Amino acid sequence: MLWRYNFKLAWLSLCKTPVLSLLMMSALGVGIAGCLVTLTIQVMMTNNPVKHKNDNLFAVQLDAWSPEYSFDSFNDMPLQLTYQDAVALHTSLIPTRSVIMCRTSFVIQAKNSELVPKFAVARMTSSDFFTMFDVPFLYGAAWDSAADRSTARVVVLSKQINDLFFGGRDSVGETLYMNGADFTIVGVLEDWWPIPKVYDPTIHEFSRPAKVYAPFSLTPVFQPTPEGRVNSWSTQAPNPYRDYLNNETTWLQMWVELPTEEHRRTFAGYIESYIEAQQQQGRFQRPLHYALNKPSDWLLINQIVHKDNGLIISLSILFLIVCQANTVVMLLAKFLCKVQETSVRRALGASRQSIFSQYLLEATLIVIGGGVLGLVLTWLGLAGFRALNRYYQFITLLHWQTFAMALGFTFLICLVCGALPALRASRTQPARYLNTQ
Repeated sequence: MLWRYNFKLAWLSLCKTPVLSLLMMSALGVGIAGCLVTLTIQVMMTNNPVKHKNDNLFAVQLDAWSPEYSFDSFNDMPLQLTYQDAVALHTSLIPTRSVIMCRTSFVIQAKNSELVPKFAVARMTSSDFFTMFDVPFLYGAAWDSAADRSTARVVVLSKQINDLFFGGRDSVGETLYMNGADFTIVGVLEDWWPIPKVYDPTIHEFSRPAKVYAPFSLTPVFQPTPEGRVNSWSTQAPNPYRDYLNNETTWLQMWVELPTEEHRRTFAGYIESYIEAQQQQGRFQRPLHYALNKPSDWLLINQIVHKDNGLIISLSILFLIVCQANTVVMLLAKFLCKVQETSVRRALGASRQSIFSQYLLEATLIVIGGGVLGLVLTWLGLAGFRALNRYYQFITLLHWQTFAMALGFTFLICLVCGALPALRASRTQPARYLNTQ
């Protein structure tokens, strides 16, 4: 068949110029890899995992810092709250949901288990946390609001911990020992990994979530050591755990759900009234300053998302276009150097369509080779990023969406890099070149 004949001619043409063919494939491969690596990392790093709730969820900030100097942050306010402020605002009934939380660690062990105790990252939080941030459950559910108001020892496990200690079975109702105390398991999460952790970007925002979750009401009882950012401006002499509860130490994150504008105005008024009451007691000596930040704004304030992210993506796409242009130029130069051969074929009866098909097939082979090389280089580049930082394990995985994007890029490159030079070469006039011989 004609296409087989044209394919054979295209393959022989590539073999006659192996260095140039490899150079064109390399240009495309490097361009595709550079673009895909950048897009993969940038898209995952700038992702908002709760963008469907972006107008309803708000991270709370209060400026309870030193009257002598402002806090060093994007908006000159502490990124977290003190214990007394978080607990006081948490009592408000205005938000439909309210969460206070912190990251800590527990030593955990299952009852009658031969496994040695494990040191696991934990999160002390409120029951609304799971609904607010769409945490999926494999077994059971979150503890109820009564546990938030008491010292009930209940716990929700991650899938990893449940697989480790209970072999992946439904462990709801069983006992887990944490820091020497028995906790009743009420739920097991699915393999959940929001990127980035918008609910707490203060430490390792791209790492896996906590492995165990316990009610925040147990904080004064178990006195867990907070992990992450802990800031204080107070000059009082330190007192072991009391500083975390009563001093001007910021270490808690607080989120509220305010579904309507009326809810937001009412809660803002509640915050202002609270600050005024605290000022009468000698606190909040700075001018009235607070913020209710949407998740998208919170990522920007914590410098997870930068304003120049769009510029980086644009530069990566521009780099791919430059590589495409170089390949087009090299293909056009190669095809025009074969104009005498093309003229002979035209004189012997080959049609323009046949010439165009041959050159388009040759360009397609180059694009396919460049696409395969690009995917290999992309995999190597992302593997290199994973090796450099263990917290990049998820954001540097080449997902099927990115792979589909690569195929789309390859198809577009095939049209651009193959069609234009092939069309130019197929339009040569054989008589013009044969008369010169």
